Amino acid sequence: MIFALLLFFQSLSEQGARAMKENRFTDAERIYRQLVKEEPNEPRLRMNLGLALFSAAKYPEASIEFEKFLKAVPAPGPGHFMLGVSRLKLRKPCEAISALESARKWQASSQVVLELGDAYFGCKRYAQAAAAFEALGDTPKGLQGAGLSYARLGKQQEASDAFAKLEKLPPSAELHELLAEVRTLENRHGDAVKELEEAVRLAPKDERLRRLYARALWRAGQYEEARKVYASLVARWSNDPEFNYEYGDTLVRIEGVEAGLPLLEKAVKAAPELIAARGALGKALLQIGRTKESIPHLDAAAQQDATVLLPLSRAYKAIGRLQEAARIEAEYKQRVSESQN
Repeated sequence: MIFALLLFFQSLSEQGARAMKENRFTDAERIYRQLVKEEPNEPRLRMNLGLALFSAAKYPEASIEFEKFLKAVPAPGPGHFMLGVSRLKLRKPCEAISALESARKWQASSQVVLELGDAYFGCKRYAQAAAAFEALGDTPKGLQGAGLSYARLGKQQEASDAFAKLEKLPPSAELHELLAEVRTLENRHGDAVKELEEAVRLAPKDERLRRLYARALWRAGQYEEARKVYASLVARWSNDPEFNYEYGDTLVRIEGVEAGLPLLEKAVKAAPELIAARGALGKALLQIGRTKESIPHLDAAAQQDATVLLPLSRAYKAIGRLQEAARIEAEYKQRVSESQN
């Protein structure tokens, strides 16, 4: 009986590993969940399940599994790295720092230092970010990260020096990707599209680059082309809230609200902290007459985006709350005036 069980677990483990290798992440998740159910105190299975969830872009669930793994195996190691990266994917850079600092104690590899630099940068700890990126030397990501960090610190000469070195590097997919990030920060979205077109040409099998290319097209307002690229990526990215927001917004603009609304709702359900998605969902709901449902989303988004105040005012007016509508319209005019001064 025991021997039969051992063979059963070995078979399932091999199936899970094969599913991961073949990018069948849903199958891998199912297999590892079954193994975890049978052996809930085996930390290695928690790690494997976390990796399957992470690979399927299910970052909240992956984080939970990595946390459970680290309770059993607290020593600095790959679990800290995966937890930190998962938190970065969830747009929680400040929460990612401690895990990634522990990962650096385990292995100060360029990949670990890079993710730690991104966490510092996202948490606005720019001096530490600059130091981390500088440690990567004159590599594309090191120079780009250092340049952006120095720019945030107001050290324009250091930033210019880093970007000048970056542009002199030999052409590569990575270089064009990083130049696209710089162009995006400069609001040169059309140029970012060109950089990513070249990156995809150099690495045509890299789905992550095609994902970035779709986003660049969307930001540049090239919605017809963006829709084609997003559609080709659905199988890989359908669980990613930002992907669903961008693709849903694209469909709303091209095909109408009904086409994109399910994706916007899915994005907000998975990541209610994704404020831009809530704004897009609120405007879509208002457009099809679901006014009361639109207000909480518009109200949340209006805190960051003044342009959402006008549809929020219309929503309040539509349900007869005229004083709130007038107050919000006045706030819109004030914030626009302040931005122009």
